[in-house]
Amino acid sequence: LEYAGIAPYEMEDDGHWLTQKQTDLFNEILVEKTNNPHISRDAGRFVVLSGSFHTIRQFMIGFLSPAMICAGLERITTHITRGTTFSAQPIASNSYEVIAIPKPGVVEKPYQCDNRLGLLEGLSKSLTDRYAAIDHVECIHKGGKCCKYIMRWEISKLLVWKKIKRYALVLSPIVLFALYILMPSLPHEYIIFSVLILV
Repeated sequence: LEYAGIAPYEMEDDGHWLTQKQTDLFNEILVEKTNNPHISRDAGRFVVLSGSFHTIRQFMIGFLSPAMICAGLERITTHITRGTTFSAQPIASNSYEVIAIPKPGVVEKPYQCDNRLGLLEGLSKSLTDRYAAIDHVECIHKGGKCCKYIMRWEISKLLVWKKIKRYALVLSPIVLFALYILMPSLPHEYIIFSVLILV
C-alpha cells in the first residue's frame, strides 16, 4: 500500500476510489512480490468472496443464479469501478454476452482486463461452485472498441433445487388456500406443517 501511495483509511472507506496511478503501482508491486504475472485475474476471481466487498455480496444474495447476476451486472459493477460501463445480454439459459466499455478519457491497462475476466469467472463460482467458461472475443488491448466476453456456466443441481424452492415458496400459499377450501374438515395445522416441511 505504501509503494502505491494508498493510505490505510483509503482502503477501509467503501466510498473511496483509487486513482489509475495507485492501481498501476499496486499491481506492479503485487506482481513483483508474488512473482505471479496473473495475480490480477486471480484477484478478480476472489472479489466476490473477499471480506472487503460485502456490498457486492449483499447484491448477490438477491440473485439466485448466474443468469440473474448477469442481468444485474450493470448495477453490481457500479460498486466495483467508475471507469467502465458494463452491459449484458442473454444468449442462452446458461450463457451471456458481457460488454465492458471504458468511459471517455479512461485508458485501461491489460491487467485490468485480466482482473475483469477473473471477476466474471468468480461470479459464477459463488453460485455453481465452478468458474464460468469465458471466451474473450474482443479486447480493447488488441484493437477492439470494447472488451466482449461470452460467459458460459454449468447448470448445477444446486441451481435446479434453488429454482424448485422458489416455485414451492410461491405456490405454497395457493396450495394452502385450495386445501382449506376443498377440504375444510382437515386439521389446518397438519396442512400448514406439511406444506412447510415440503418447502
